[in-house]
Amino acid sequence: MVRLDKAFWPSTVSVHGEDFPVHTEHWFWLTFSRRLRENAPLKEFDFLYDGDSPGDREAGFLALMGFYAPPQSLPRDIGGGDGGPVVDFTQDEDLIYSAFLQCYGIDLKAEACHWHKFLALFRGLRETKLNDVMGYRSWEEGDKGGYEKFMRDMKNAWRLEEPETAEDKAAKEKFEETFG
Repeated sequence: MVRLDKAFWPSTVSVHGEDFPVHTEHWFWLTFSRRLRENAPLKEFDFLYDGDSPGDREAGFLALMGFYAPPQSLPRDIGGGDGGPVVDFTQDEDLIYSAFLQCYGIDLKAEACHWHKFLALFRGLRETKLNDVMGYRSWEEGDKGGYEKFMRDMKNAWRLEEPETAEDKAAKEKFEETFG
């Protein structure tokens, strides 16, 4: 069996030619995902740095995004699909946990996993409830197979919640100030 050295996976981001160490464990990047969804201010992403953070927060954030979602050469985009998300790391936390346990025997609550390893394993998941749910969410009206009502119902049942907008947050705060 070949064991991959930790050096195989990156542990820094480069900002203006300077390398900054980052926390690589999956739970940091799942938190990053949640804060992205919440449109958190840039300063709230500094927790990812394992030491000093770059002075240029915007460039640092772009570097963190590159670490979070590294470019993939395969599969190639073949078009089609509505392009909507089929997974949300926060809303699907239990499904992801059980899929990793089922397929790989990895307890994501107890074992640290490098973020890029997590992504590689995530892409390789097969025959799990998570895969079923992702299939429901990606299904498009008119797909052949005779299961249109079932698939429409499943797509609706498993749809992801839309992130709260700034306007929604402001209205909620105003409501709470007035009636809270």
